[in-house]
Amino acid sequence: MRTTIYLLMIVLLFSYWDILIRLRMIINIRAARRSLEAMSVNISRMIFATGRLSVGMRIIDESEHAAPLPERFLLIVNHQSLLDIPLIILYLKRHRLRFVGKRELFRHILLISVVFRTMRHGCIDRHRDFANTVRELTRLARQAKREGHSLVVFPEGTRAKQGDLLPFHSGAFRTILRTSPMPVVIAALNGGYRASRMRDLREGIRGLTYRVKILSIRPAPQSKDEMQFLLEEARAEINAKVAEWRKEEADSRPTPPSLGPRK
Repeated sequence: MRTTIYLLMIVLLFSYWDILIRLRMIINIRAARRSLEAMSVNISRMIFATGRLSVGMRIIDESEHAAPLPERFLLIVNHQSLLDIPLIILYLKRHRLRFVGKRELFRHILLISVVFRTMRHGCIDRHRDFANTVRELTRLARQAKREGHSLVVFPEGTRAKQGDLLPFHSGAFRTILRTSPMPVVIAALNGGYRASRMRDLREGIRGLTYRVKILSIRPAPQSKDEMQFLLEEARAEINAKVAEWRKEEADSRPTPPSLGPRK
């Protein structure tokens, strides 16, 4: 019952914020964009605060001793659920973030679509030719340099709905760094796969524990070979951490009682 109430409350809040943003855009789109920086953090905080109180959601931050982040950077992180986006916004709330997202996120998703369009996140259409993708990523990288944004790329290109890491794609990563070189931050997260599909949401969100950790900070790669090598290392780092977390999950599950030998 609590899970149903929580999900209904999120839908109502998303509807209210969606309408509010659209009204602000009509009045003054520039002011709407400025207000969304703080509003995105507040929305993300509300999602997890109400989740903690109603269904026992938790965020475990394992980055207490990580080095300070650069002023501007490109974040590489694995992707398990739409909840990854508010998690990252909240986790890096002191930084102005822009995400690279597939075209579907910009259309017909309550609140998320209007936020992504208004804040000019990177929209990738996987069904159009690669030249359009390059133009959009180049625009995003130049905008980030001009306005001081940090960028977030999910190199898997889609959600890993079972939690296991998918192959990494290098196109967005290389195009952004060629256009606007910046340090690369490698991070891992785990837990969202339990609520990655709508049919799993009601059961998966109850008691959901998100783990997140910054694994390393790398200087901006200078060549295509350096970029490819860094991406391969990033995948290895993330894969090792996610595998470690998944093993801890498996080990912590209670062992079913033995039925003993049949007589």
